Amino acid sequence: MSREALSVEIESARIRSLAQAVGAGDAQSLATFWKEVERDGAPLVEPIAGDGAARLVTFVWRDADGSTERVQVLSGPAPMPGTVDDLFRHLPGTDVWYRSYRVRSDFRGTYRLVVNDPDADPSGADLEALMKRFGTAVTDPHNLHPHRVPEDPESSDPKMPPGSELVLPDAPPGLWFPDSGDAPQGTLDLLRVESRILGNTRRVWVYASPGVGSGAPAALAVLCDGAVWALREPIAPTFDRLVADGTLPPLVAVMVDALDGETTRMRELGRHAPFLAFLADELLPLVRSRWAVTDDPARTAIAGESLGGLTAGYAVLERPDVFGLAVCQSGSFWWPCEAAIRMDGDWQPGPLVEGAEVMAATVREAGTRQPVSLSLEVGLFEGSIMLWPNRRLRDALLDNGYRVRYREFAGCHEWFSWRGTLARELAAMLGH
Repeated sequence: MSREALSVEIESARIRSLAQAVGAGDAQSLATFWKEVERDGAPLVEPIAGDGAARLVTFVWRDADGSTERVQVLSGPAPMPGTVDDLFRHLPGTDVWYRSYRVRSDFRGTYRLVVNDPDADPSGADLEALMKRFGTAVTDPHNLHPHRVPEDPESSDPKMPPGSELVLPDAPPGLWFPDSGDAPQGTLDLLRVESRILGNTRRVWVYASPGVGSGAPAALAVLCDGAVWALREPIAPTFDRLVADGTLPPLVAVMVDALDGETTRMRELGRHAPFLAFLADELLPLVRSRWAVTDDPARTAIAGESLGGLTAGYAVLERPDVFGLAVCQSGSFWWPCEAAIRMDGDWQPGPLVEGAEVMAATVREAGTRQPVSLSLEVGLFEGSIMLWPNRRLRDALLDNGYRVRYREFAGCHEWFSWRGTLARELAAMLGH
């Protein structure tokens, strides 16, 4: 292989230098390369000449026993669900497999690797194939920052290995604190709430910050997918610090369990009127009977991610008498198109996909504005299925006079991207 061919085919300067050294017979170059990876971690992050707003990110895999046939990045800067173009390349004469992406320098997210996927075509676009691929993924063994989360002992969701964090130099800081530090700690109570409306029982965690009950009624936030915020990505320490420094007022946060990820959650968080009635007419009266919280919609927020983001937007538009503020993170506003995953590439700037984006259509048809405010954010690496519906809902809301905070971030459809901005948006809406 000529040096000219190498310079065209290999974007990464470090991989190109290794290829040249191996080709020149340098017996130590491969061992030196892996020692550097073990010391500095992976993926390799390199500048791009003439483009200060991006970095070249190169993922590497070591084929220690010669058994590697295919490697693919899952999530992170790789498109979902992936294509044949996303498969790693093997560097001849070495045990190195690699794949490079040009990524915005403010990217923040996690990823996993899929090695020797039994499905030789990595572009299977149905949800079942995608979940199967997540189930066979592994943590990047060379990444120095695995993203571990505590397990929920009552969850029936399939267990996945820890993700691997990728945070590029210009990623904005998020309001996220893994511990309370010196701040006074609030309380976190677990309730088992039986719903007459829904005919089921679920866990609800109620966080109450210091100061609740000693003055004016506290601000109120309802968080969908509550087990995540109570157990997997505990947000109580973040609230402790933000209340202590005055960024948030005294706060009660009600974290509502989603029960399961396949059937009940899909139904209840899909603009489901009985679930909204449960929140507004059963759960919040129960909370108010035990904690001194506001009944003012202007100080009552509902927040959610993905389908939970859809639910948050639905809640403020349908029940503005209860919820005046919505934080919609990567809201699934493509709903209710059942073929959404397969149709990702069909979401374009033109007309709405038939049978989808009901919320945007509802806002436009209503023609009147409810007295509510919404925060919408969506990741640039989530695909057109997420980007275009969020943009169209934003436009519909603005055209009808709604107050909207809107942001597109360099990240993925994941809790790691949402956890810091959830706290930030709640602070912006409820804070002083």
